[in-house]
Amino acid sequence: MTTLADPVAVLVDLQARFCSTAFDYLDAAGEAEVTAAVEATNAFLARYRASGRTPIFVRTHHDESTNSPVWARKYTGGPIPCRPGSAGAAFVDGLDVRPSDVVVTKHRYDAFHGTPLDGYLSANGVTRLLVGGVATHVCVESTVRSAFDRDYDPTVLADCTASADPALKADALARIDGQFGAVAGSADVALEPVD
Repeated sequence: MTTLADPVAVLVDLQARFCSTAFDYLDAAGEAEVTAAVEATNAFLARYRASGRTPIFVRTHHDESTNSPVWARKYTGGPIPCRPGSAGAAFVDGLDVRPSDVVVTKHRYDAFHGTPLDGYLSANGVTRLLVGGVATHVCVESTVRSAFDRDYDPTVLADCTASADPALKADALARIDGQFGAVAGSADVALEPVD
């Protein structure tokens, strides 16, 4: 049974395209940062699931049917990343995603834009979010800002996020903290059992 209960974990774009040097997004140092974030995410998920909650994994998919002319300009001269069914679109190896988890597919940076995410949350009376994923300064920050605009109370799990450049992650967390939500370590988040 899926239990979406405060606070809900929303984990963004932990996909091979953004988490592995097999693609052109990361160098070896960036991959080490992402690997640490995935390990922290898995440790958090063990505690989160033990509390009786179900996480939401958000993934991005792109193809000609989802890309507007403005969005398509991002890929001029290169392949469209994260095509459905492609190796880059798959969740990164080692991530603890389970069949019972909720998976939301997005086509823009913001996980709320054009997706059922808001419906899932509001239908379950959710008000608080725990957000992690990649890249901190792009899709995670876009999602947190959008959550705040929708009157959710987001907390970014700093150790469960990563960017290709750690300075970009630090800048994003500084912008988010206190302005659009809170920032905390995943171990510092209390998770009361769901009744």
